[in-house]
Amino acid sequence: TEIYTLSLHDALPICAQTHNVTVPAGGATYTASFQQTATITVVANPSNGGTVSGGGTYTVGSSQQISANANSGWTFTGWSDGGAQTHNVTVPAGGATYTASFQQQPVTITVVASPSNGGTVSGGGIYTVGSSQQISANANSGWTFAGWSDGGAQTHNVTVAAGGATLTANFVPRPIISNPHRTGTTFTLSVPT
Repeated sequence: TEIYTLSLHDALPICAQTHNVTVPAGGATYTASFQQTATITVVANPSNGGTVSGGGTYTVGSSQQISANANSGWTFTGWSDGGAQTHNVTVPAGGATYTASFQQQPVTITVVASPSNGGTVSGGGIYTVGSSQQISANANSGWTFAGWSDGGAQTHNVTVAAGGATLTANFVPRPIISNPHRTGTTFTLSVPT
């Protein structure tokens, strides 16, 4: 009995395998079976929106599960093939790329007047993270705008941060002149501090 090396090669180099066989005295027939494989690629868009799984190299025609999970503060919005958050795909010849899309959850910008009777504020609401929003403060009669908690002008834009924010417009009472007193050419006023 002699030992021969039988090399089996498919058109795809990753399918090559080498086997040692013992050929019996009367001869033998050996059949090589090949299965075509292809790569499934799964992608998160944007990449910080969540995680995806199920990518890899599989047999063409097989059914493979792909899945997407949103990170904290994000929402899964769909796969590029329209499938559910976790679903099966059939591996096509030549492979395929599936993209899971995520959207950042909106956050709240709260604007507050301090004290509440000192004036009015506007610009609070629910916004997309990273957007620019205008906030504004207007003093009531007898009050003066003293500044925003973020140091911004009376009307200014803020960039919406993840997690939202609370911004306070501070107001102070307008000074009231009391006890005007005139003595000759001198006029005396009292201004409370």
